[in-house]
Amino acid sequence: MEKMVKQVAAPEKKAKLVRYQGRFVKESIADKFEVQAGGKFTKSWVFRNSGETAWPLDVIFMQTSGDDLGASSVPLAQLVAPETDYTWEASFTAPQKAGRYTAFFRMQTSHGVRFGHKVWADIIVLDHVVQIE
Repeated sequence: MEKMVKQVAAPEKKAKLVRYQGRFVKESIADKFEVQAGGKFTKSWVFRNSGETAWPLDVIFMQTSGDDLGASSVPLAQLVAPETDYTWEASFTAPQKAGRYTAFFRMQTSHGVRFGHKVWADIIVLDHVVQIE
């Protein structure tokens, strides 16, 4: 009498979900940075790839919320290996009206996956200075 051997399918391995990570390290200008109405300025942020996977070339640094300070999305210029620092730089134009403004930014893949710490540009716009001679 032959024994029937039940064949059991091997469990399917799930594809490992790639999770990109980025840790904020430092910024070029502090919060409450004063700028003249309509003035242009640039701010940079240094991030460390704190994950196990290099950031892909389709990553952009983009504004996600806050006030419109005229910044465009910035594409990644090179692969960023784990434990490597990368500097993002954005250019801004201050609003014409005096007050405090804040714009928030994150890194995002072309598939819409946001990752890394949220950072911001926080400015105080001063009134136009009129010099009388």
